[in-house]
Formats: sequence, structure tokens, C-alpha cells
Amino acid sequence: MDATTPAVFCLTTNRLIDVVRRGEAAATALNRLQSYGSDLTILPLAEAQARYEVPFKTEPVEIAEDAWHEALCVLPPHDWRNTAAGESFKSPEHIAGAVTAIYVRINERHFTFCDDVQTAHADCLRRVAQSPAFREQRGTQDR
Repeated sequence: MDATTPAVFCLTTNRLIDVVRRGEAAATALNRLQSYGSDLTILPLAEAQARYEVPFKTEPVEIAEDAWHEALCVLPPHDWRNTAAGESFKSPEHIAGAVTAIYVRINERHFTFCDDVQTAHADCLRRVAQSPAFREQRGTQDR
């Protein structure tokens, strides 16, 4: 299977149902899977996976330093990076497909958001630095 493999996707539930079997016609696959509903369509596998993952991706939010350290220590971090611009790591447990929790520290501020596990360190830092959460001034409450 590769990214272009035809896949059966449900538009109602936003779920990848199955792939079209080798040598199987798309119409046959849709008929075989009709118990999943009538709102099925055929998409390339990569597009079906991307559509499924969209609702699980989030915008950066600022978190307390303790929450950041807890996430760092609960499981071995994935892709832990530390540069002069900041620090980032990813949870090794995925939320959906390739989507995982990503944690970023810039200066003394800590953030989290969910996105693709392959998001590069520089892109994680850029995403946080350009977010409304980063641009907001810290309140008087302890974060």
C-alpha cells in the first residue's frame, strides 16, 4: 500500500473504513462496505488519512511549567530537540493516525498543541511563536 492506494472513506463519520482490495473495482468495494452507510466515497489513502486527522489537530495553548515537565517525564519523549530558539518534544503515544501531542518551550513559556508527529522542531517553534497564545501577554495568574 502507498499514498495513492484507493481507500473507502465515510463522509458522515469522517472515518477511513477500508482500502480497496487489489483487483477490486471501486463500486464493488463500496457495495461490500455498504453496512457502514451510504455516504461512502473513494479517496487516495493519504487524503483519507489527512481528512481523518484534521479534527484532532489543535492550536497552541500555554500550559504551566509543571504540566510541561510532567509530559516530558511520563513517557520517553519522541524527537526531543533543544536549540537556542527553544525546546520541543512529542508524545510517543499518538492521538489519531500520525497526530500526537507536541510540547514547546520558548524562553520560560511552555505550550502544547496536537499535530503530525513528523512536524519539524523549527516548524513547532514557528507555529507557537506565531500563535495567538504566544502573542497574548501573560496574566497575573500563575500559569
